[in-house]
Amino acid sequence: MSIRLSSQGNHTEGDRRVVDRLAAVEPQLWIVLLVTLFADVVLTHYGLQVGLTEANPLMRTAIEAAGIVALLGVKLLIVVVGVGVRLSLDERGAVVPIGLALPWLLAATINAVLLGASFSL
Repeated sequence: MSIRLSSQGNHTEGDRRVVDRLAAVEPQLWIVLLVTLFADVVLTHYGLQVGLTEANPLMRTAIEAAGIVALLGVKLLIVVVGVGVRLSLDERGAVVPIGLALPWLLAATINAVLLGASFSL
């Protein structure tokens, strides 16, 4: 008995529609990724200026050593790796910008909430 593993798998018609929809808006997804990247960097920078601290200990150390450019550099490097991954995939790779943007959107949202809370105190 042999087991064949395939990246094609047993995809349903619904899966195909989702992939097609994502592929149709992929350029916009990359724009959303870049907007969330810069929102996170700008809000992190501003938060540090008003006394908040970076929660990630590795990034905190990097920012202390090299400034906010360290955060921007790491994020841009991640985008470059993401582009490489995207280029190695078929149309299903349209999920790459979503996978990168969601954590940064969450981080930017947390930063905005913390900044808002710090001003209301």
